[in-house]
Amino acid sequence: MGFANTPVSVVPRARGHLQRFFSDTSWTVDDDVALAAAVGPGTGWFTDALEPDLVVSFGWRGGRFKVDVEFTSDAETAAEETTADAAPAHSRTLGDTFDDTMVMEVGGLPTEVRFLTGPGTGGNATVGRTSPGTDARVVALFDRFPDVMSVQLAPGIVAVTIADAEHWHEVLLPLFDEVRSGFVPERPPVPDRQLERARAELGDIRPDDRGLAKLISAASSPDAAQRRVAVARFEGGDITAARGPWTAALDDQSRAVRRAAARAMAYARRSELRDLLERALDDKDACVRYYGLRGLAAIAPSTGVDPSLTKIEKRRHDDDLRVRVAAAWARVGQTPP
Repeated sequence: MGFANTPVSVVPRARGHLQRFFSDTSWTVDDDVALAAAVGPGTGWFTDALEPDLVVSFGWRGGRFKVDVEFTSDAETAAEETTADAAPAHSRTLGDTFDDTMVMEVGGLPTEVRFLTGPGTGGNATVGRTSPGTDARVVALFDRFPDVMSVQLAPGIVAVTIADAEHWHEVLLPLFDEVRSGFVPERPPVPDRQLERARAELGDIRPDDRGLAKLISAASSPDAAQRRVAVARFEGGDITAARGPWTAALDDQSRAVRRAAARAMAYARRSELRDLLERALDDKDACVRYYGLRGLAAIAPSTGVDPSLTKIEKRRHDDDLRVRVAAAWARVGQTPP
């Protein structure tokens, strides 16, 4: 990992923080802040699958340097796999974009978003609506999205600016899909062997009387893949039985497990889960925060949003644009895209 944007004088300090990150020592929020300060500003987010079950991601999120380690390859797994863990299946939402190979990050302006499309993709150009150029993929963006004002291309990056940041809730998901379709080469997904094994071991068990004990046991398994599958399966079951596994899952060291639990709780649409959904809003992973907001919006028709309004309002200033969009919808009791 290089530090091209980091002054030479602080490189040893940054390396020291990284050694601590990859050690057995507990990593805290204060350590997160110290590492970001040592590395300094920059751009880009990069993912490297070191092994089929070990993915390291690093780069700048919201202007701060971060490192994430995932012990399953969900960062390289198609969004359909996340859906396959849960029952029943659901329509595509912004939540699915977190598991995509293309990464989204905020730009330098509220009206700009950058899509990291991968090495070797894109070109070098900046075009506007009045002079869109000859790239058919860019022309399609202007044709389909009247709000798009300019498109900037660089190797591995497509930056899009719209006329009004208040319209992100209308265009963000279809814009993500359009950019991905045009600029990200189709690659076969990296098999997640651990996840495949966990699904095979758990079979088709659901949280009914016969499968409940096995599912509860799997939710506390030492195997993160089993925990991930199990907590997702609880969506269609009794909330009383699911509450314990979901509560534990929100503290899980695996991001994939926390995501699966937050997603299942969001789609359970039960007011008894308000406190857990509010806890999800403080998770370090933006996807978990997104589903926390989605869940609070889902219970709003029966309970209103007032009990959670303060926490929802806080997320309107989130580092992640998808979370900000979800917060704007949730505060008025409407389900986010």
